[in-house]
Amino acid sequence: SLIYSSSSAAQVHQDFLGALGDLKHEIKIEELKTRFNNLNELLATIDMAKGNVIAIIRGGGDSNDLMIFDEDKVLQKIADLKSYRIAGIGHSADNNLVNAVVDYSATTPTDAGNHLKEQLTQNKRDMWEISNLKQNFKNLEDHTLELQTKNNELQNRIVVPKTPTKSTNINNMLIVVIVVLILIIIAK
Repeated sequence: SLIYSSSSAAQVHQDFLGALGDLKHEIKIEELKTRFNNLNELLATIDMAKGNVIAIIRGGGDSNDLMIFDEDKVLQKIADLKSYRIAGIGHSADNNLVNAVVDYSATTPTDAGNHLKEQLTQNKRDMWEISNLKQNFKNLEDHTLELQTKNNELQNRIVVPKTPTKSTNINNMLIVVIVVLILIIIAK
């Protein structure tokens, strides 16, 4: 979700989206416009934000215009969000309490967009690596099954010699005795 000023003069959302580059076409961005000079409207807009990432951006201006980002109710509402929170309020010299309750405090709206782009790019790399690891694991699993099958086939081919019994031993001794007697008779 992208929360930004409904003022027609504010172009910060274009700066934010421009920083995302082509990635802005790969994600769903819920754009929520609000008036940053109206506390209740801002709180209601934060409640409407449902994205996995919520970015609140506002360009610079008079420090009195940015004081809404120091309001307890705004801070609590943002702190209670379960989503990843980014604030890009004002310019690099501006510092509001909201920066203490977000996951990433950007110096400008453009910096907020750049940060999100870096996070999305890293996420894509991580997902690619996880996919490769899953494929490698699947290949190892398949190879293991193949080796187990070959092992079973080889085990079935092995001829286990019979253990001689007592009667087999007696028969073998009789054969030896007969052969010896025949050899003695032939030798005489």
